[in-house]
Amino acid sequence: MIAVVPVRGGVLATGADETIAECGGNVLLVGTGCRLAAAEFVAATTRVRVAELGDFAPIAWAEALAAALADEDAVVLPANADGRDLA
Repeated sequence: MIAVVPVRGGVLATGADETIAECGGNVLLVGTGCRLAAAEFVAATTRVRVAELGDFAPIAWAEALAAALADEDAVVLPANADGRDLA
């Protein structure tokens, strides 16, 4: 199970902490400024991956992430507008 968390300009999406915790700290940050955002919660994670895919574009992001997430049993998104749009 992996958390996929949108990031805008280095700022984590609302609900990111809860989503990451539900996935045991396994997270893929996607958007802009992902490495900066990752520095905010390193202690609470077990595995952090980043995908600098630019500004929020749900269809393009879904296509870009499909292969990277194909082996995951479940993908968990934050309960916010970005998470719903990406789902």
